[in-house]
Amino acid sequence: MKYIIQFSGGCASSFVAKWVVDTYGKENVILLFHDTKAEHPDAYRFRKQVSEFIGVPITEVSDGRSLWELIWYNHALPSHFIPFCTRMLKQEPAERF
Repeated sequence: MKYIIQFSGGCASSFVAKWVVDTYGKENVILLFHDTKAEHPDAYRFRKQVSEFIGVPITEVSDGRSLWELIWYNHALPSHFIPFCTRMLKQEPAERF
């Protein structure tokens, strides 16, 4: 069985990734990352360091569009009331994976 971690590289997903690797083994873990193209450049460095530390490569499955492209396409700013960016940039690519 494979355990898929939605791996943003933030504190919570990094902790969960380490815990799942320690519990089930790195051969059973997939770190699934969706690039929103709107992150601080240091987030990419940190994500890579966590991946190397726990010994699991990052699997990127992205929509390909940036957050700003989706704002233009939807003629709206995303919020928790209209979370199109989460749906289009993270949930839908994860479901296709």
